[in-house]
Amino acid sequence: MRLPRQFVVHGLSLAFAVAIAFALIEPVPVQLENATHEIAFPIDKLVHFGLFLVAAFPWRRSLALFGVKSVGVAVVVTAAVYGGLLEIAQGLWTLRDPEVLDMVAGALGALAAVGLLRLTAARQGTHSG
Repeated sequence: MRLPRQFVVHGLSLAFAVAIAFALIEPVPVQLENATHEIAFPIDKLVHFGLFLVAAFPWRRSLALFGVKSVGVAVVVTAAVYGGLLEIAQGLWTLRDPEVLDMVAGALGALAAVGLLRLTAARQGTHSG
C-alpha cells in the first residue's frame, strides 16, 4: 500500500521539526562546548542556520499543501517562532543559555532556503512562493 504524497511530505516536515528539537535541546558535551568557545566564529550559529535551511524545504512544501498563500513568509515566520520556542525550552531544561542570535540564525537559514527556491523557480520560469 502506498501512502499519499501529502502524508510523506507532512511526515518529513514533522521529522525535521522533531530532529531539530532534539539537536537543540539535548545538552552539548562539555568537551565539545569548550572546544567551540576557542573558535573565533560561533559555530553553533552555523548549526542553527544549516538545520533550519534544510528543514525549510519540506516545511515550505507542507505549508503549500495546507493552502497557505504566502508560503515563503510563513516558512520564515514558522522558523523564527519555532527557533524562539526551542531557545526558551533550552533555557528551561538544559544548562545552556538561550540566545536570540540562535533564533535569528535559524530564521536566516529558512530565509536562505526560500530565496534559493525563488531563485531556482525564476530561472525555470515557474512560481515558488
